[in-house]
Amino acid sequence: MNLFLRILLFLFVSLPFLTQAQDTTAKVKWSFSIEKKSGNTYTITASGEIEKDWGLFSIAMADDMPNTRLALDSGSASIKSVSEPSSPIKES
Repeated sequence: MNLFLRILLFLFVSLPFLTQAQDTTAKVKWSFSIEKKSGNTYTITASGEIEKDWGLFSIAMADDMPNTRLALDSGSASIKSVSEPSSPIKES
């Protein structure tokens, strides 16, 4: 019984450290703009300011690759197309 209590205490004390494993700081500061095209058609532009030595992956990569994903609230209308610049944007 004593061993069981020690293991339980160890798990209880270790749990907060295990849940803190992910980095929660934002590496990209996002800004959005919306332009009405016609009728119920809008263009939403997402721009991001990325911290030094960080990057984003393409939205067109395969699902098993580390691609960038954009998600809208479930109450929004369907998205007909998503595009990105034809060449990577890099600053030196």
